[in-house]
Amino acid sequence: MLNSIFGKRKEKSNSESVPSSVVQNYFEFDAEYYGRVNDNSTGMDATSHSFSTSFWPPIRRGQYVQGKNPVVLKSLEFIVDDLELNGFIQGSDVFRNFSALGVDVKILKAGNKENSIHLVIDANICPSENSYDLQVGNNQVIVVGAERQGLLYGLYTLLQTFKLFSEQTKDGNGQLSLTLPALVISDRPDVSQRA
Repeated sequence: MLNSIFGKRKEKSNSESVPSSVVQNYFEFDAEYYGRVNDNSTGMDATSHSFSTSFWPPIRRGQYVQGKNPVVLKSLEFIVDDLELNGFIQGSDVFRNFSALGVDVKILKAGNKENSIHLVIDANICPSENSYDLQVGNNQVIVVGAERQGLLYGLYTLLQTFKLFSEQTKDGNGQLSLTLPALVISDRPDVSQRA
């Protein structure tokens, strides 16, 4: 049933366009973290129990990243690389929940804009079905899903990340901005269907 809602898993071929400037050096964001992920026989384990259990459901692996700048967002600008994904994201319940954070929420078609949230489907980065990877730091947020369903799970985790870890400030004009610390999260479901 979920496949009919989210669509079948989409494998990326080399001919499909992925925003190369966004994912070009994806695993270099925190090479030590991704090195541990790749060396681990199960693929992913929670790095910090208290960090991973802050989320519901608990994530498999996540940590703060040292040496990367936090992300300051005055609005939530989601960058998508195709119109079909745009409609899917706008129609999701999780997208509507982002507006409750108190900042403007927009979806933009393509681009490589700083202080924005890039949404990418790439089964090469997230090879397990329904998996996702989330990077926050160096003036951007990247959510990569193995397919639409994985991307949706990543968005739910991003929403929780804002609620758990963001710092809210207002400038002299009263405009709210959200600051997220640099972090990285990798997750996949333990079961084939989540409730």
